[in-house]
Amino acid sequence: MARALAFMFVMVTCGCDDDVVGASQDLAAPSGIDLASATDGAQRADLSMGDASYTSGDASTFCAGTSVDSTCARAFFAKLAECFVPAGACSHHMPSSSRWQECWEDGAAMQLLNHCGDYTRSSREYRHGDQTCMTSELVSCAAPDVEAWTAGDGTMLTINLATGDVTCPDGTHDNVGPSYGNCAALGELIKRPTVTTCPADDAVACPSSLQ
Repeated sequence: MARALAFMFVMVTCGCDDDVVGASQDLAAPSGIDLASATDGAQRADLSMGDASYTSGDASTFCAGTSVDSTCARAFFAKLAECFVPAGACSHHMPSSSRWQECWEDGAAMQLLNHCGDYTRSSREYRHGDQTCMTSELVSCAAPDVEAWTAGDGTMLTINLATGDVTCPDGTHDNVGPSYGNCAALGELIKRPTVTTCPADDAVACPSSLQ
């Protein structure tokens, strides 16, 4: 199983309003973006690194023994870990200047929506075939560390990636601590993408549901 989240992009200045991010925008391609990818057939790194008891796709051991374990974030993001398990060859696609997609042979797919002028501040969508595993949206371009996540079952969680503060689905508050609570699996799933290992080709088509 393979897993390192995508994208080699140079940050550019955000020229957006500080509105709640959600509506699709067709931004001009930001200058300085490097779309070069790694070698063909490269796949994602094993998420078990750092979480000795975790097996990719096994929600019961997700973030076990970390500071995330006792928080609502564990059960919430375990849904993503169980649903989004990319495997096999992958390809990346850029349907427009504001959309980047990575898709795998087993039906897993991820899309980034660039609303704030660069892909380091982007909304994300994770799918497996026609199933939506989870989506994330920036609360504001001016506060890029705060993300609102919605699971496929409709439950929602907000996390501040800088402080670890979490607003749970039931409205209570928690904190996972810095560095994703030292849970490598959580970090690999939701950390800001920096480099792609999926080649730019048509070997793996993205599902038509990824719009």
